[in-house]
Amino acid sequence: MILAYTHSEKLKTALLWATQLIELHIGQAETQRTGSAPLIRAVVSMIANEIQLAGQVAPDGQWESVAKHVNLGLVMIDSGVVSEATFHLTKALSHVTTIGQRSMQRLIDQGLL
Repeated sequence: MILAYTHSEKLKTALLWATQLIELHIGQAETQRTGSAPLIRAVVSMIANEIQLAGQVAPDGQWESVAKHVNLGLVMIDSGVVSEATFHLTKALSHVTTIGQRSMQRLIDQGLL
């Protein structure tokens, strides 16, 4: 439970940062966008790896949904529609938040938090 909670907090932050990077990308001039897209892809790929790790150390069926949405975000980035990745990253964030809330409630119920 502690691992699920800590991983959810870390991933919430990472997903918010990735979404902010996409928003910055959208606001850039077209000539600058070609440089930021690979950076965004690298960040989202690292998030996907962290989700895999979280699923291994703190098993929860919902990590699969998180991974699915992040992978769909990567597909959008690879397809050249980076702005569409925000939708999928937001869905992933929602699932991560649910995992974190459930874990925190279990920790509270056990008097550990």
